[in-house]
Amino acid sequence: MMQINVSEILSTSGKSQSFQVEPGFITVPYSGNEYPVSEKESFTVTVENIGKKKIHVAGNSKISLLIPCDRCLSEVSVEFPIEIDVVIDRNTEDDDEKEWNELILLEGSMLEIDMLVYDEIATHFPMKVLCKEDCKGICPVCGCNRNETACDCDQSVPDPRMSAIRDIFNNFKEV
Repeated sequence: MMQINVSEILSTSGKSQSFQVEPGFITVPYSGNEYPVSEKESFTVTVENIGKKKIHVAGNSKISLLIPCDRCLSEVSVEFPIEIDVVIDRNTEDDDEKEWNELILLEGSMLEIDMLVYDEIATHFPMKVLCKEDCKGICPVCGCNRNETACDCDQSVPDPRMSAIRDIFNNFKEV
């Protein structure tokens, strides 16, 4: 975990300091899955005291994760913009905001950068990932990747609502 001690900034009004940081994770958990980090870069985070027990945190970077294609399951490198611009107010009365501040500001003076980066990833996580726009997916019969291999499997999927009529036609064929 990437943490920054901000106790001096919190105690000195108007103080601002920049830190060189790099996200500390090699995988990112999201929606019950773990996605490996394929690329991350260090970046500068500026922390500024903007009032009593109130700090502004800013920085931007990018990180790439390997996410399986939704059709063929091939890994796709997806880039996420990391644009941190957050005000942490320790004086807030809002319970949700207090809980969020406690996740970001551990023990009152350790700023958790990885949580800020994770929040940006979760905000920008795509609904659907495709390796290419015209991805053919996986054959439902034999399981081969149809982008790489052509198969001769029967692709027709009978409509289950027509099973009664299909049974009648099949009975007439036997006569």
